Amino acid sequence: MIRIPIRDAKSDLTTILLPRFVVEAEHLVSVPIFKTHVSIVFTNALKNMKELAQDKVHGEMHQTDLAMAMMDLWSVCRADLSIADMMRPAEGFGPHSTPCP
Repeated sequence: MIRIPIRDAKSDLTTILLPRFVVEAEHLVSVPIFKTHVSIVFTNALKNMKELAQDKVHGEMHQTDLAMAMMDLWSVCRADLSIADMMRPAEGFGPHSTPCP
């Protein structure tokens, strides 16, 4: 893991731990599921990058301004290409409140 400082952070996050292979990758491709979200009307490529953060940071991101925390993460770790998975788009309040089929 590599600790990356977040310059000009818009949330309470000032650093973030990212896997070395992500930081050193020549290119990064994100394949998020197209979905709505209770905290942010629409998430896709941006929220998918949040999955790179450690569980502790997930909690910290939800305790601050979530949208700004995701933008802070995006400022240090951006996908070069994002391809939305539209096979099973999700809507509603997120996967925790959606009944299983």
